[in-house]
Amino acid sequence: MHPVANQVEISTDKIVEKFCQEARPGFTGSVIAHIRILPTAAHEVEFTFETKRVLQLAKVDEPEMPHVTNARVASVRRALAENANLFRLGTALKGVEGHFVDGELRKLNALEVE
Repeated sequence: MHPVANQVEISTDKIVEKFCQEARPGFTGSVIAHIRILPTAAHEVEFTFETKRVLQLAKVDEPEMPHVTNARVASVRRALAENANLFRLGTALKGVEGHFVDGELRKLNALEVE
């Protein structure tokens, strides 16, 4: 997997529960657990901000409350819209497949987006 800046663990409790149901004598086959990130996950994102200001010695002092123009606001919105693909939560993992022989889990495969 590629390194990422942020990541959280996903609970595997439901996978354990389902795989344990199939871990019974006589079951030979596979079980696939499909994983999907729900849109509500985006509501759990936290933003913190860090501002770095550069002092420009040759520039005349600005007034206390600088005027924010529509053009400046538009440039911010345009830049974020053009880079909307950066602001997506996702994973290459689309599921896991467990292979059982007589109820024993013998192999676990990651299923990734190709």
